[in-house]
Amino acid sequence: RFPWAIQFSSAGVTFPIKISTESKSFEPVEGDEQAEFMVDVGQNPQSGQVFDVNQSVLFAGDTVRLNKVTAFKNGYSFNFSLGGKISNLSVSLQNCKGYSSGGVGFAAVEPETMSQSIFCENTPIGVLTVILTDAYVSHDRTTTDVFWAPD
Repeated sequence: RFPWAIQFSSAGVTFPIKISTESKSFEPVEGDEQAEFMVDVGQNPQSGQVFDVNQSVLFAGDTVRLNKVTAFKNGYSFNFSLGGKISNLSVSLQNCKGYSSGGVGFAAVEPETMSQSIFCENTPIGVLTVILTDAYVSHDRTTTDVFWAPD
């Protein structure tokens, strides 16, 4: 999906050359499964404050553990451990009208953990409801070989 190019000196090269690429594909899990975590961050969470959670739920046929939550001025960051079946998921926060989110999902190597941050117009306090949706599974890495020669 991403264009790329290689420039090299062809002196002494015998064509065709073999170009090998390794890839891993991801696809959404069928259905509309959802799971929730309840986390009490108190009435006055401070920016940078870390809440160790270590709660697990069954989601999309896998065990997902919410390791910790970090409070920020306008939201929270969530750190998860993924079992072995799913490779990514979407995270939302009840009562948070989000204006931005981001994180590390579909990790480049093997996504055993992922983090997701959610920023809110009015940051919820007290007991948070963290909602998991849109699970993805990954397939085994594959190697594709292409043989190329200049025209």
